[in-house]
Amino acid sequence: MDTPFPRKTTRAGIRCRSRGFSLVEVALALGIFAFGIIATVGLIPIALQTHLDARIETIRAQIHQRLAAEALLTDYAKIDQLNGKLRYFDAEGLEVFEPHAPNAGRPIIFTSKMVVAPASIPAAYLAGSMKKVTFYALHDPARRGVPAAAKPTGSILVPKTGPEP
Repeated sequence: MDTPFPRKTTRAGIRCRSRGFSLVEVALALGIFAFGIIATVGLIPIALQTHLDARIETIRAQIHQRLAAEALLTDYAKIDQLNGKLRYFDAEGLEVFEPHAPNAGRPIIFTSKMVVAPASIPAAYLAGSMKKVTFYALHDPARRGVPAAAKPTGSILVPKTGPEP
């Protein structure tokens, strides 16, 4: 009877076993593979948290840039109107103008404010010719506001421009 897989024999005509993996070798290989998979799966929560932190910092930077541009474009005589006003932004860094109205799928994630104060400048400059604007942009899904101990995201000096009075 012809078999599709003939048995191997040596030159002396003695049958020998096919070479394969033993049970110990297979168990060891599976153990090493399982260890690698468990280590990789253990890194997933860390990677997700790092991604979330990076996204939050990116949006905070966008909010800071937006507020800084607004402060620089505001007339110097009206810049004090920006002081202390709370503003709200969604998860994409877009401003939500009516925070108490239903937001149609745009939950408020960030709270920000600007603090305008006289700048301490060298004596060579005219007193009152600059104001310091400090920005706060906080990841604040609970809308608790900006606490006094909050760390600012940055600040700029806004110069008084135009002709001297």
